[in-house]
Amino acid sequence: QGIGEAFLLDIYALEISLCEALNRKTKLKEVYNKIIATSSNTAIQDPRIMGNIHETGGKICMEEGRWSDAYEEFFDAFRNYQEAGNSRARQCLKYVVLANMIALKDINPFDSREAKVYKDDVEINAMVELRQAFENSDVKRFENVLNDERYGVTKDEYIMRYVKRLLRNIRSEVLLKIVQPYRRVTLAYLTKQVNVEKVEEVESLLVELILDEKLEGQIDQISGVFSMSSGKNKGKNKGVSRAAKYVALNDWSSCLEKKTMADMFN
Repeated sequence: QGIGEAFLLDIYALEISLCEALNRKTKLKEVYNKIIATSSNTAIQDPRIMGNIHETGGKICMEEGRWSDAYEEFFDAFRNYQEAGNSRARQCLKYVVLANMIALKDINPFDSREAKVYKDDVEINAMVELRQAFENSDVKRFENVLNDERYGVTKDEYIMRYVKRLLRNIRSEVLLKIVQPYRRVTLAYLTKQVNVEKVEEVESLLVELILDEKLEGQIDQISGVFSMSSGKNKGKNKGVSRAAKYVALNDWSSCLEKKTMADMFN
């Protein structure tokens, strides 16, 4: 029975390759789910096949925004590729770091014994640099590494697909650290610190942080200031928190509407 299930995995792996080649995403997910059901009962698992299967699983999770699951899948793919001696392990390690950063994981994947093997690889070093910049909330360093032609990060189409999400994450982390000591801080200052051109981008980040209940405060577009909620009102009750969310979202929407109207008549 085990041999039959192992053979079935081979067939599914071929079907995955076909679905990827034809860009049949719905069918791909269907086949992947069948594989998971089969592989959980299969004692004989070829790491060459399982590497491809887990990489596919990682990509499916990324598309669905399940970042932590994607991280686990990519790490399993990396380990299987490495065990099989497949050069794909190197590429998959990049995806491990990508998912790790988007998922805001505290654990550093380069602390693992398997990943340390690639410490001298130029492209993997780029991912190490990105991870360090991300960990230190250093936006400028992150963008410098990202755009450095020596590392070739921008040549990887798959990674570039998620760069905006990565930059949004790191900028959000920077904003959280910057605003905490202040009662009031100008939007212009925050815009400069997170290395963006428009104040509206900072406002969007602040609104998202408020909606996610990571930050409590109000955005004053007229004065160009973000005001933190006072200590005595922080977390006072969920009703206040919920109201603050709607106020923040409404203010931001109004700001965007005014800007759109201004652009139309200028």
